[in-house]
Amino acid sequence: RVMSSGEKPVLAILGGAKISTKLSLINSLSNSMDKVILGGGIANTLIAAKGYDVGKSLIEESMLSEAEKLLDNPKIIIP
Repeated sequence: RVMSSGEKPVLAILGGAKISTKLSLINSLSNSMDKVILGGGIANTLIAAKGYDVGKSLIEESMLSEAEKLLDNPKIIIP
């Protein structure tokens, strides 16, 4: 309903522990939304991909290269 209303801007907020299970959803949302804010373990993985130390926070090491690609998308926002 939100996507078909025609009202802009449209923002999606998505969080979770694993980026691997949500990668296709993130890509889909970034195609249909004006901005996508990512939180939780997903955001931690993106922060680690930027080269920042996240300490003992949950990240998905095997997805760091995919996270780097997401960082190139101007619609993706991490807090």
